[in-house]
Amino acid sequence: MKFTHKRTVTPSGKIRVLTLPDWDTFSSATVLPELEALMLEGRAMIERIAAIPSPTFAELVTDSEDLFERLSLVVGPMGHLNATMQKKYPELKGPEGINAKASQLLTNFSSDLSLHEGLYFAHLRFVKSAEYAGLASAERHLIDRTIKEFTLAGVGLSPEEKAKLKLLNDEGSALGIAFSDNDLESTDAWQKHVLDEAVLAGVPDSDKSRMKDAAKEKSLEGFLITLQQPDVMAIFTYALSRELREEVQRGYATVASELRDEGKWDNAPVMRSILRNAHESARLLGHPTYADKSLATKMAASVGVEGVRKFTDDLIVLARPKAEVEFAAMKAFAAKELGITDFMPWDFSFVYERMMQALYRVDQEKVREYFPFGKVMSGLTTLLERIYGVRIIEGAVSVWREGVKFYEVYDGENVLRGAFYADMYAREGKRSGAWMDVLIASRHLLDGMQVPLAYLNCNASRPSDGGEAYLTHGDVETLFHESGHVFHHLMGLTEHPDLSMNHVEWDTVELPSQFLENWCWDKEMLQFMSEHKETKEVIPLELIERMLAAKYFNTGLVTLRQLCLGYFDLELYSKYDPANPIDPNALWEHIVTTIEVRPSHPESRFPNSFSHIFAGGYSAGYFSYMWALGLAADARRVFDESGDIFSRAVGERFVKEVLAPGSSRPMAESFRAFRGRDLDPKALAIHLGLIEK
Repeated sequence: MKFTHKRTVTPSGKIRVLTLPDWDTFSSATVLPELEALMLEGRAMIERIAAIPSPTFAELVTDSEDLFERLSLVVGPMGHLNATMQKKYPELKGPEGINAKASQLLTNFSSDLSLHEGLYFAHLRFVKSAEYAGLASAERHLIDRTIKEFTLAGVGLSPEEKAKLKLLNDEGSALGIAFSDNDLESTDAWQKHVLDEAVLAGVPDSDKSRMKDAAKEKSLEGFLITLQQPDVMAIFTYALSRELREEVQRGYATVASELRDEGKWDNAPVMRSILRNAHESARLLGHPTYADKSLATKMAASVGVEGVRKFTDDLIVLARPKAEVEFAAMKAFAAKELGITDFMPWDFSFVYERMMQALYRVDQEKVREYFPFGKVMSGLTTLLERIYGVRIIEGAVSVWREGVKFYEVYDGENVLRGAFYADMYAREGKRSGAWMDVLIASRHLLDGMQVPLAYLNCNASRPSDGGEAYLTHGDVETLFHESGHVFHHLMGLTEHPDLSMNHVEWDTVELPSQFLENWCWDKEMLQFMSEHKETKEVIPLELIERMLAAKYFNTGLVTLRQLCLGYFDLELYSKYDPANPIDPNALWEHIVTTIEVRPSHPESRFPNSFSHIFAGGYSAGYFSYMWALGLAADARRVFDESGDIFSRAVGERFVKEVLAPGSSRPMAESFRAFRGRDLDPKALAIHLGLIEK
């Protein structure tokens, strides 16, 4: 794959380099040979460094950064296309696909690196040097963290134990890929063809247009419903037909299970193997459970597994009574107003929406008409310019698909800080959900600085007629959330990739993203980024007031659901017993019947598609969303206390103390530097509406 290098000069004469892929030159056939060659070069480099009697910082860190970047420029684009363009690049997917083979090569290389005693001892020798004593705090933190990572990875194990660990690491990588592939294949396999439009009664016209387009793409008449998020939410929320809602719910609830597709993509055995693998690797490394291993590198290490369990239990105690009252009210409303006396799982979103409209007169489809993508993006960029002191400019560069946007980011002194791509819409062959990913991290070059590059991926409903896309308020929140991650990456001023935001403690990584979501609920911000589809008027204050009132509608139910997910994750990974392995679906059923208050689908196989904890890096870490939300809520209060939610002074302090340091110091220190104190433990409960201010 070819790359271009855009070089700019800062007002002070320093060079900034932006490296961009030429997506048209991507060839999957070259990925594995290029990786193998780079790894051969990397292994020789490791042996050379390990043999140096008195290594320098440059030899241990700086000299290897070029090689690791070249590795990432092979793997990064390939992995991104596997997640977003499987229809175009089918050779990437599956257990025998190029992505899986490349991941296996990387896992092997990473294992060799983290278990290399010679490299470990070279770091220990350096710690005794005068150069180490004179390092800046960020560089010293990097060396200290690297030594800790060697220890946690098992560098002190015997040769036999290392060989076993390497096998476990290889197996774990392959299992994660298999889980994701099964999830995507099973999701894409389910479709419902509808000929009679009357079956879709209640579904908004914009959603029906998309379903009609999907049918046309398959040379079908009528409408095609898929399990892509926009279709699922449209049916669950608006379809008048209970039969249709039930059918789609069953398809959605049984993804990647034995109940669908003749078990072809059943993730049950994959989950069992993932849990066994995680437990065995943790025990081999000296941890009682995988949960203990997971927490060792997180902010929550200070409280341990029992502290995280108490954190979750305490919130459940606050949320469950509120959720019980809310669900009782939903059932009463469903019976009286909708004639639904046997409340079922496929009724929940439908009743939720109808009840919210009745109480607050907030119609999400009417709200959508005020948020064209272009206006929202303009509002978001203006917000970031105001609080972070940046300037965002849309550019024209090579992209992987028509419709993908590209933006460059400059600071207040017109210095290039980085760039990002935005791929906003759902499609077949694209991973579900929303995510940000890193392609290039900032680093020091001989003649200047390389600036970071990121991806922003969402799955909003694409426009059916090629015109302007209109976003739900939930889509707006998602865009702000992922942009928070993007700007955490772009605003980093770290000179080494391993000090970027990509290496912050996992239970704090959601702080900048959830922090930025707060502005989606500010009156001035909502009006600034809105323009009605027909009248061109901004969203009325009266509607905003109703939206704000509805914001805390059923927060007990919503919060309890998130807490159940975190509780499920922690129980799986902290109580695994190899003699009596946990059945994830049995555990989930136990949790939803003892802690949850709303009904679960009788055939639900939700764990089979819970990729966050089986293939997405959140294993024994799903609590991080709630943990970081408390930090984000407390951080936002600084703006409120200043009397100006767009305060440049507060925003620039947030950039300086939280975003710019990346992982060059613990996030607890960064938060304390910004807030002037540690986290207020009540901040999260107040933010969630579980206790009064």
